[in-house]
Amino acid sequence: MPEPSADIPRGKDTQRDTADDPHLQPTPTASPGCASAPGPGSSGRHALLGPAGPAYRRLAEAGLEVTPPSSPYGDQPAVQHAFLQSLKTIDNVTVLPLSADNARQALQDQILQRPPGRRKDGVKTGAADSAWLRDLSDHAGGDLSRVLLVSADADVRRACQQWQIPAPLLRGWGQLLETLFTFTLDDSDATVTRLIVGYLEDRLNQDPSGPCGFTVTADPRHLADLAEQTLGSGWHKQVISAELTHLEQLVGLINVAVQTPDPAAADPTPGRPVIHTALARVCLLGTAEFLYRENEETRTWQEHDVLVCADLAFEIQDGGVVIGADSRREAAVMRPFWFDDSSQALQEVCEALSTIPLLGFPDCWPDSQDYVELTGPGGTPVYAELERRDPWSAWRLTLAVGDPAEWAELICEHVEEATWVAPDPDPAEADVFPDPPFELRVSSGPLPHRNPAWGLAAWVMSRLRM
Repeated sequence: MPEPSADIPRGKDTQRDTADDPHLQPTPTASPGCASAPGPGSSGRHALLGPAGPAYRRLAEAGLEVTPPSSPYGDQPAVQHAFLQSLKTIDNVTVLPLSADNARQALQDQILQRPPGRRKDGVKTGAADSAWLRDLSDHAGGDLSRVLLVSADADVRRACQQWQIPAPLLRGWGQLLETLFTFTLDDSDATVTRLIVGYLEDRLNQDPSGPCGFTVTADPRHLADLAEQTLGSGWHKQVISAELTHLEQLVGLINVAVQTPDPAAADPTPGRPVIHTALARVCLLGTAEFLYRENEETRTWQEHDVLVCADLAFEIQDGGVVIGADSRREAAVMRPFWFDDSSQALQEVCEALSTIPLLGFPDCWPDSQDYVELTGPGGTPVYAELERRDPWSAWRLTLAVGDPAEWAELICEHVEEATWVAPDPDPAEADVFPDPPFELRVSSGPLPHRNPAWGLAAWVMSRLRM
């Protein structure tokens, strides 16, 4: 699939070419795991195919001889052992052993479904996360706020909230440079955050048929997964291409960091403007377009309100963004819709709302509270109330913004009549999960029905005065 990149136009006036096609219904899918198969001439070694497996099989069916990449490791434990041995050779690296006491408490967390314990695909999970996080807390003397964790796992924050301890600083691999060295977080007066928000909103509100002024390159793997989730799968459908075509609305902004001046650098040339670089993770709603072939007929489908998360760089001069933004790495593209349990759906909503800058919405819903009351930028009141309709599944979230208030409401429900099947051309090989999924849907308010959680955040963002 070609890698989509370009100056993406902004717009909402696109039409679905096959809106009445009954085959184009969203199908919840399960991502296939990493597969392995014997490689030619590998003497018992395994060829690690992973996502490339279908491509190798198609080449073989076409009569083309291809030698898949091979691995010297016979099984997963061998890979783990080699990895741990390599870690021990690196200076200043400590491998923490799992303690028996923390292992027992972690199993209790999973069995009793205490965070980070939760259900995934109908199965109780969370013991592994609980165990290593408990050992890490012990190693840090019980103060995880001293720890920088290379992860974006929301279960870490849920666990710290459950244990009533400060959470560690969570950063992705792409954010380590600005976090550790040449950048500082814009968390004081948030001047740079306001500049970036104003720049993005101005660009997104320009001519719908023209470019929005910055480049976002979508991850082709995410687009392929989104196409499969949207179109469904089966032998009669073949996705030809998938691309991100429009950016429509700003949802949020997180991890804004500003380049710190180098004290050893010479003073700027007199009369030459000083340019600073700012980095941020930007969340937007956009449109993806899929070209596919079904029953020998080529068709096009547009999926609106998909979530686009891009790490962007901005050049700031004289109190304004002057050069625009550029994607530093491929953006994630997704559309959360089905969830393993209701707590996972609530977590998705909280994560979306927590990306709204200068609002301070918690990224995990407080267990002991039924409501959250905040004051947003410009003194705008924001009120959210959670009604748990039964202890295990359904809930209703009502959110009000402004004075007089505008309202929106989401409902999470157990989809009893759903059959959750992993895609496979052969129905006999498909994976059927025992528990039906949970669905998040719009009860009231001008929100996108195809992406309620992040659509709610975009709606709130559009009503705040930055």
